Amino acid sequence: MLLYINGRPFEYNFTGVTRYTYTVLSHLDKLLSKGEYPGLQVILLASNLNQYSSLLKFKNIELRQIGTHHGCIWEQSDLLSYTKKHFLLSLHSLGPCLKKEQILVMHDAKTSRKGSFDQGELRRYFHLVLNLILAKRVPKIIAISDFARKDIETGYYVSPDKIEVIHSGIEQVDSMSKEQIDVTKRFHLLPSKYVFSVGGGRTKNNVLTAKAVESLQDDDLDFVLAGDVVSEVKDELQQYEHTHLVGRVSNEELAALYKSAFCYAFPSLSEGWGMPPLEAMEYGCPVIASQCDSIPEVCGDGALYLNNPHDPSEMANKINYLLHDMKLYNEMINKGYQNVRRFDWDTTTRKIMKVTLDEMEKQGCIK
Repeated sequence: MLLYINGRPFEYNFTGVTRYTYTVLSHLDKLLSKGEYPGLQVILLASNLNQYSSLLKFKNIELRQIGTHHGCIWEQSDLLSYTKKHFLLSLHSLGPCLKKEQILVMHDAKTSRKGSFDQGELRRYFHLVLNLILAKRVPKIIAISDFARKDIETGYYVSPDKIEVIHSGIEQVDSMSKEQIDVTKRFHLLPSKYVFSVGGGRTKNNVLTAKAVESLQDDDLDFVLAGDVVSEVKDELQQYEHTHLVGRVSNEELAALYKSAFCYAFPSLSEGWGMPPLEAMEYGCPVIASQCDSIPEVCGDGALYLNNPHDPSEMANKINYLLHDMKLYNEMINKGYQNVRRFDWDTTTRKIMKVTLDEMEKQGCIK
C-alpha cells in the first residue's frame, strides 16, 4: 500500500503552508512509529533541485528526489508522471491539476480575490486557473477551517459535499523548542518590551502595527517582525525607528521570540487559518487580532479583537490597554492557554489520513 506526498512546498520558506506540511508529516511519522497504518509505505517526493531537502529528517517516511525541474513545472509534469496510477496527498492548496488520484488540502481561495495574492495579479490568475481545475478534478478537498470551506465553495465553485473541514493543530512547547536561546541578546531586544509578528506578505498588514508602535512614543517598546518580507512592504517598514526586521529564524529562535515578547499583533486582512496567533497563545503571549476571515474561528476568546484593521490608533490603544492593565494582560494569557487546548496535531493528522485512506480504498489503491 503506497502513498506519495507532494513535497513542492519544501522549496520555499519555512512558514505558512510549508510549516503546515512539515508538521503534518512529522506527526504522521510519529504515528507510523507507533504502529498505526500497518502496511502503508509513505514516500515524500521532492525536486532534485530542492535546496532544502537535506533538512527533512523522518524515520518512517522516505524522501525521494525526482525530476529535472522545480516549482510549478515540476509539480505539473515530473510529479504527475512519477505518481501515475498511484495515490498522492497534496497538503499546500496545489497539486498536479490532471491527477484524479489525489487528496488536496486547501487553505483558502485567495486566488479568487483580486488584491489578496502576494505575488502579483498575473501569477494570481495563473494559480486561479490551477485551483479551479483541481477543485473540479480531485475527488475530495480538505479545508483547514469553516471559513476556508465557505471561501472554497464560493471562490472555486465547489459543492459542499466535496469538502471536509479538518482544523489544524498547534505544536506543544516542548516539541517545538528543545534549545533555550536568549533572543534578546541575539537580536538586541529588551525582554517583554516588544510587540511581535511573523510573516511579511502584504495581507499580513504589518505596517499598521509599525505605525501603532511608533505612535505610542515609548522609547523602550519596539515592533519585531520575523520572516521574509516582500520588498515594497520592507521599504515602508524600514521608515519606522521602532521596527526591527529579524528575517528568517529557526524553530528555536521563533519559540524564544514568542516567549520574550510583550504581545503578538495579528491584524491580518486575509487568513484561511492563522497558526501564528495560536503559537503565541501556546507560549503565554497575549494576542491582538483582526476579525477578518477565519481569525475569530481560530482565536476564539483568546484574543483582543480590532474593530477596524486599517486603523493604527485602535491597535495602539489595544497595546496600551495591555501595557497598563496587568489584570487584563494576565486574563488574556489564560484565555489563550484555554483556546489552544481545542487543537491537536495528532487528531488533525489522523483525520487527514482517514479521508485519504478512505478515498484510496474507493479508487482501488488499497489491496
